[in-house]
Amino acid sequence: MKVFAHFLSWILVPLITPLFGLMIAMYVEPYEGFYSTNLENMYNIFPEVKLALIFRLAIFTIALPGAILFIMRMFGMISTIEMDDKDERYIPMFVMFICCLVVYLLMFLWTGGNRVPKFFYSYPLSGAISSLGYLALTKWWGKVSIHAGGAGIMTGFVFAYILICPGYQSWILPAMFIISGLVMSARLYLKKHTLPQVIMGWCVGCFVTFAVNYFY
Repeated sequence: MKVFAHFLSWILVPLITPLFGLMIAMYVEPYEGFYSTNLENMYNIFPEVKLALIFRLAIFTIALPGAILFIMRMFGMISTIEMDDKDERYIPMFVMFICCLVVYLLMFLWTGGNRVPKFFYSYPLSGAISSLGYLALTKWWGKVSIHAGGAGIMTGFVFAYILICPGYQSWILPAMFIISGLVMSARLYLKKHTLPQVIMGWCVGCFVTFAVNYFY
């Protein structure tokens, strides 16, 4: 059980989990007729555009923050990659905020005013706002589970996407809740967080991401 909990924690790390939600929207085929009528769908955009979007997000929200974490660990600025001490989390969270904000701004340059699904802009923006939320919570409330937060971001995005794009595969949302439950259970089992910490982390990520992507 402990091995499985560690496996989940590393496979569904918070830097990667949100990208899974976007890939689900882009690559899981909706029900027949949906993708030809809804301008916000992600499935029907050109394959090269999908890959370019994934590449940009991977560079700025996975590779760059991951490299900074590695450098901080090398120089002893953080004791572990998982940042068990809440005081070690401020710089990485601020870096994540900046990275998501940069992606949001770069999307305007990349798309050049062309009509694209709004999620090109709303998803990185929700990541920036969520990062600020976690930064504030860590400062004034205490350590929250960023693993649960990543699962919450993924779930909030998928929920907003399904509501905006009715006719999408209905099994996806329950799957997101199951994955979220597994991630939170793993963090509790490993005693990395308390129940309030995983619930708070998930709720902030889910509700912020849902609100930004739905109302943007």
